[in-house]
Amino acid sequence: MNSTIKGYDGRFGEAYGGDLPNGVHINVVLAERGSATYAEAVRSMASPSKGHVPFLACLGANNLVRPTTVVVNKVTLEDEEYGRLFSGATQIGLSQGVLDAIKENYIDEQSIEDLALLVACWLDPDAKEETTIRLNARKAMYEAIVKATQPVTENYIQDQLNFYENARNNFYKGN
Repeated sequence: MNSTIKGYDGRFGEAYGGDLPNGVHINVVLAERGSATYAEAVRSMASPSKGHVPFLACLGANNLVRPTTVVVNKVTLEDEEYGRLFSGATQIGLSQGVLDAIKENYIDEQSIEDLALLVACWLDPDAKEETTIRLNARKAMYEAIVKATQPVTENYIQDQLNFYENARNNFYKGN
């Protein structure tokens, strides 16, 4: 059993899978039934906007992944091919990543019924390779859940303090 925290509600995680242009970035919030966090996950399902329609992650038609995983896209879905990649490869990868986290005991099987995941997902608008996208989404989802379920350690904080002055990401390469 992995050393996970007790209680999932309100835990946050994030991860990036792959490289541009087929990269996927995930933000995830874990929510326990009956909590304000869970209510927010439900509310997000009822709050679509143009180009941003939350959906429940599935492994395919009539195969809802559990715990219930509400996915919201970060990039406006305007292009048909991008929408297909997001709804297809990305969705399957996210679902597989959730199940990987269960398989590796980051999500306790007894908690599945009372847990929901709220996911904000970015897929590079220039993405083209379906299988690569699926694998990147799977990796990002799994890693985001792992991060959400792990306690913040003194070593983690120290690593951030050692790193933060030289921080870089895919969108900032400056001095």
